Parts: sequence; structure tokens; C-alpha cells
Amino acid sequence: MFDANYDTLVWALEKNGFGNLPIIVGEIGWPTDGDRNANIVYAQRFNQGSMSHILGGRGTPTQ
Repeated sequence: MFDANYDTLVWALEKNGFGNLPIIVGEIGWPTDGDRNANIVYAQRFNQGSMSHILGGRGTPTQ
């Protein structure tokens, strides 16, 4: 889902003349208190997977 949202943003910026605008991702989201999956094991897995994906430079045609 991250890739789809990122690609949509890049496309919209390019279409409106802002193709060289740097994009800084400030938050990707994670469940908070009350969600049964909001635990340290899944949080670590989510964060490590996200960082590996982003740093790997794969998954999106606009990178």
C-alpha cells in the first residue's frame, strides 16, 4: 500500500509541475493501544520490514 500511495503522490506532483520536489515520509502508521496486534514483536517486524523495503529501492516504478 505504501508503494501505491507514494506513486500516486509522485505522479500528482509531476503532473502539477513539482516533479523535483523532495518527498519526506514522516509517518507510515502502526496500530496503537487497544489493537490486539499492537505488540512489540509485530511492531519490530513492521518497522524492520518497512525500512528494508524502502532502503532496498524496490517495489515502486517511480524510484
